[in-house]
Amino acid sequence: MKDNTVSTSHGGNKYKRINLFANVFFSLVFAGFIGSNIYEQIRKEELYDALSMSFSSIKEVEYGTKDVDTLNFIEEVENGELINYTKELDTSKVGNQLLTYEISKEDVTKDYLIDVVIKDTNKPIIKIKNSTIKLYVGNGYNFTDNIESITDVIDGNIGYVDAIPEQNENGYYTISSNFNKNTVGEYAVNIKAVDKNNNEENASYTIKVIEKPKLKVVRVSNYSTTYNSSTYNRASSVDTSSVTSAAISLIGSRYVRNSSNPAVGFDCSGFVHYIYSLFGYNLPRTAGGLRYAGNEVSEANMQPGDIIVWSDNGYSATHVGIYVGGGNMVHSANGRLGVVMHSISYWQGGGRNRIISIRRV
Repeated sequence: MKDNTVSTSHGGNKYKRINLFANVFFSLVFAGFIGSNIYEQIRKEELYDALSMSFSSIKEVEYGTKDVDTLNFIEEVENGELINYTKELDTSKVGNQLLTYEISKEDVTKDYLIDVVIKDTNKPIIKIKNSTIKLYVGNGYNFTDNIESITDVIDGNIGYVDAIPEQNENGYYTISSNFNKNTVGEYAVNIKAVDKNNNEENASYTIKVIEKPKLKVVRVSNYSTTYNSSTYNRASSVDTSSVTSAAISLIGSRYVRNSSNPAVGFDCSGFVHYIYSLFGYNLPRTAGGLRYAGNEVSEANMQPGDIIVWSDNGYSATHVGIYVGGGNMVHSANGRLGVVMHSISYWQGGGRNRIISIRRV
């Protein structure tokens, strides 16, 4: 009978050696795999750290700016290539906005985030028609009538409010004054305008309350007396210096069709009618009627206080004003200008207007 003990021991050692070799082999493979991953990680970290870009120190944009190019915030991409970035910037509201810029090299990417501030630095724009308004004592005035416009450069018109609103959604303006129509003096009218982003602007104008001129009552029985205009040169029957002073004092009044009321405004003939009513005259109320009031004089003989009758069609009276000397007249021009002083040559300059009569009361 054979003894198998030695043979069995020899086979067991053989399997142990194979197992050892296998373990060593797989350990080496695993170590290589781990080592490779570590190397790759280190490589990527080094690439990531090396990626770099810089940005402009100014990261502010004005409210309402259109078509902002967000590439302009980049100063330089030092290492890497820009592959993506935030292209749209909303400038319709103030505040901070976050922009993302992504750069890459090989298989590594890096994001940069920057804060851009949307700022509104533009104050409202206040336009006033006249720096000074003259009123006769007792006449009221609507303060907003002397405001041409109050606007925000982005959001447009700003509206009037009686009191400051609790929430400023659209902007507003208020007016304050110690104006007293019954007391002669000068009064400041103060305007405060605030846009929707709380930028504030202030402006003011002055109302001068003056005494009414003393009336010189003159009775004229016939306003249609006919004289040769080329030779007639008698003095006016009214104190012309008072007439011109009264006309000039109402510069800044509103143009209101069919009105001769200073508390409301005037059209052209209503203005002339009102001025002469202060001196006891009841002149015709229309431009056509005023064409035949008083006596006709030539343009060469024209004197302050005379009524200038205009036509824009060459035959009918369409406009009137009061000559105040120095080649100027005061008249209620139109809805945009109200009562103003213009040179006669300026009013003729458009080509349509020409003088068809000059009347002296």
